[in-house]
Amino acid sequence: MLGAVEPKVSQVVAFAPPLDIAKFHGPDMTKALREGDESYARFVDWASPGRHLKRQRAPLFLFVAEDDSVSSAADVISFARRLGELGRYGTLDVVPTGDHYDAMVSTGIGHAIEWTRRCRSARPETCGTFLTGAASR
Repeated sequence: MLGAVEPKVSQVVAFAPPLDIAKFHGPDMTKALREGDESYARFVDWASPGRHLKRQRAPLFLFVAEDDSVSSAADVISFARRLGELGRYGTLDVVPTGDHYDAMVSTGIGHAIEWTRRCRSARPETCGTFLTGAASR
């Protein structure tokens, strides 16, 4: 989300991000928080990366494991496809196993470091394109 609203951000790395924060927290938690402070509802909507799809400008590295038990791999893959359809630059890295934490630690961080090094130039096309496939690095 930060890459969509802050022009100083030049690259974004996201490991298995929740793209809809209300959905991620679930209806009971969201309802309880909204009852406590209505401004929370507005913040949750604003802070959900899926709400800023068209505004995303910074190249984005998305990482997720297919067996992630915390974030939806299907949602992350769909988000990347939609970014690709909008012509945004970035890379989607999908690994088959490792769940939410182990995949990030054993594979994702290293891949993200490689990507940020490759993507340092002023040309966003060096960061990849989301239209090159479901899992591209």
